[in-house]
Amino acid sequence: MTELARTACCRCREQKLRCSRELPTCARCLRLSAVCEFPAPPDRKVLAAFRAQPKKRKLEHNASDRSPRNNPSAVPKPSFSSPASQPANHNSAPSAELRSDSLLPLSRSQEKFLQDVYFTCMFNSTLVFHKPTFSRAWEEGRLARHVLLAVYATATIFLPFDSPLARQNASLLQSLGDLRALGRQWAIRAGKEVLQDIDQPTFESVQTCEMLTLYWFSAGESQRNTMFSGIAYKAACTLGLDSSEPSTATEDSPASGISPTWLEAEAVRRCFWAVWFTQCINSDHSVVGTTYNDRVMNLSLPIAESSFNEGVQQPLENLSSILQQHATFATQKDAAPSIMAELMTLIFYWVRIRNLVRVTDRISGRDWLAELFELEGRLSTWYSQLPDSLKYSKRNLYEQLVVLQQPVYTFVHALYHQCRLVLHSSLVPKFSGIRLDRAIPSEATALSARIALKSAQRISELGADILALDWDPAQIASFVGYCMYVSASIHIAFLCSRDATLAVPARANLMASLKLLKSMKMYWTNLQRLWVRINMLYGAQMSRRLASAREGMAGSTEPQANFSELDEVAGEPRDVGQLAEPLADSVLDYTLRRLRPDRAVLSPAAQALERQPCPDDLSQLMDEDSSSSLNPSSQSARPEGPIPSMGLDQSNYLVSTAPQMVGGWDRMRTPTMQSLNNDGLDWWEVSLDNIQQPILPYEELFNLDFNLS
Repeated sequence: MTELARTACCRCREQKLRCSRELPTCARCLRLSAVCEFPAPPDRKVLAAFRAQPKKRKLEHNASDRSPRNNPSAVPKPSFSSPASQPANHNSAPSAELRSDSLLPLSRSQEKFLQDVYFTCMFNSTLVFHKPTFSRAWEEGRLARHVLLAVYATATIFLPFDSPLARQNASLLQSLGDLRALGRQWAIRAGKEVLQDIDQPTFESVQTCEMLTLYWFSAGESQRNTMFSGIAYKAACTLGLDSSEPSTATEDSPASGISPTWLEAEAVRRCFWAVWFTQCINSDHSVVGTTYNDRVMNLSLPIAESSFNEGVQQPLENLSSILQQHATFATQKDAAPSIMAELMTLIFYWVRIRNLVRVTDRISGRDWLAELFELEGRLSTWYSQLPDSLKYSKRNLYEQLVVLQQPVYTFVHALYHQCRLVLHSSLVPKFSGIRLDRAIPSEATALSARIALKSAQRISELGADILALDWDPAQIASFVGYCMYVSASIHIAFLCSRDATLAVPARANLMASLKLLKSMKMYWTNLQRLWVRINMLYGAQMSRRLASAREGMAGSTEPQANFSELDEVAGEPRDVGQLAEPLADSVLDYTLRRLRPDRAVLSPAAQALERQPCPDDLSQLMDEDSSSSLNPSSQSARPEGPIPSMGLDQSNYLVSTAPQMVGGWDRMRTPTMQSLNNDGLDWWEVSLDNIQQPILPYEELFNLDFNLS
């Protein structure tokens, strides 16, 4: 006879469903393949003593068990100052190595390792927490359990079984089994615990929801990702974390005497910036006109990371003052350079660019082009005013990543180039896959095509430099992988170009973007979906090339005398092959919801495409390039003197039809394009990074006709 438990299992009790109480797994959990746990039997002596107490004492006892909410309107304090509703008492049993919590069967060394993984690999960890105080609170057992569950669940993002971190620490993690499955259990439990009292949120509630937002994004569950992002942002606004003068700890708070008052206020603001950033960066969350207001514009930006960690106070700046400096070209800054403040400034421009792309059909062509080039000028001004230590160079990249351990530096520069790339790709059908209803001057399209291609090359060069440093891809934000996908999608369009000055750099840059994207996709589901799509784009390009070859290049014409091939193809529609959604959804949007799951790849048409050799050729192309001299990630791999004649014609699917070029390698990497309208200007050699706001109206500067419908 089957043994029955005294009570229903935890899962059935929570969902208020009838439980069969069969041991070790009830029938319902067995059918759903869910983890079935039964609560420990109650101590009858303690229960009898409790029932014998007077009713008034029972109510006092129940009230003392609840989380204190004496002043719900005040801004709660960071995790080091707010009482945990379910504290994790690490020091209650010093002799015991393992925790008694069945959901956290971790030793102290395992917990410490997961915390280190979170703070090392998650780009916004220093915005969500003040690490020194977090560590003290953990040692003292003052952290809420849902906070720890969310931290450890987020850490498992970077520990798939075949990742370098997991292999290097296999002996430490072996007892935990499947970390991905365990992390999912932790995330589900953390979500249930934090949502129980979300009607009266605390600062720790915001922290947990923010971490769960990124966890479910990595897991590819857009619904949970969007819900927790919205809850975190609304809770932060409800608590007033976006206030310029947040409340501080009182004398009897646990934080009194531990951290300065200004540091607590800084921690509160930084957590809001983390939530706001997540709300803005993802197109699934942001709504036109709702992501910035007066409170956000006047809120002090995060101070420098070193000052925050060491508790050194420094002058504060806000978005309004930063944007005013950009408008007046002022360069004086009293505060130490803050990489996080620059990231928040860039995301403001990213939001404006996304809003502009979304309303292309609602405003006149004149206003749209004026706004586009005004944003280009603002971005160039931002870069020109960037502190020298934060501007991009290989020396700064090495110092920021290796010396300062600040990988968010790669995020900043990838976002900068991606802003320009998305801004100008929206004007180029070949890059974005969209066609505008109105007529756009060909000169504007050609100029935007050059700037977008230049930005794509800069993104690929960033990827090549990261690869050259052999940097751990787990420490690179997933947004950088998205940038690599967009740049690769543009380079693919020029692989078979008749112009060698386009085709040769396209292949070299494509390899750098693909290698970094491939190394990152094991951590993030959205990058896995983008990897499928880049294979489809490559297959479509190769199919088109093979079809043209079979037709004997019928109908092909040479570029017009006054235009390069880039000008010629910029306005052409893009062949996207078997993509299940418009190309713009993956190129112009950083999204999870719009990237349809891989079920579209399993359609009959996509299965037929997978059986063709073209999608497989992308991996074959990467394998061949590993031994090729066309690897831009290594200076030693660059040949000296003239360009070697081999290259594009090494494989049977990339037969070069372009004439051989004689010149230095650097000239081939940065080709010179023909000028527009024979105006004598070498547009490709003009430093597009230094474009400032013009002294003349754009219609006079570019001789464009803005009288559009």
